[in-house]
Amino acid sequence: MDETPGWGDIFKALVKTAPPEAVVDYPLVFRDPQPKWVSPNGRVVTLGDSAHTFIPTSGNGATQAIEDAITIASCLQLAGGKEHVPIAARVHAKLR
Repeated sequence: MDETPGWGDIFKALVKTAPPEAVVDYPLVFRDPQPKWVSPNGRVVTLGDSAHTFIPTSGNGATQAIEDAITIASCLQLAGGKEHVPIAARVHAKLR
């Protein structure tokens, strides 16, 4: 089975030419993910850097905050009213 579906042959060949000792696995996450992004009553939601555990130098916090903002706004809009805010917050957390 192809381990890299959708990758072009030229890219696969290029990756195979890299010496194994030159490839560094440098994950962008430096701590465990937050166990919950939504408060028990569904009235507080963490977004951006407070929700996503990327290292500061990755420059990814603002991007995640924008994606979070769009997602929570969409969930709130679809929820249809203030009484459904807690479920909208929980749906946002599941989606993200």
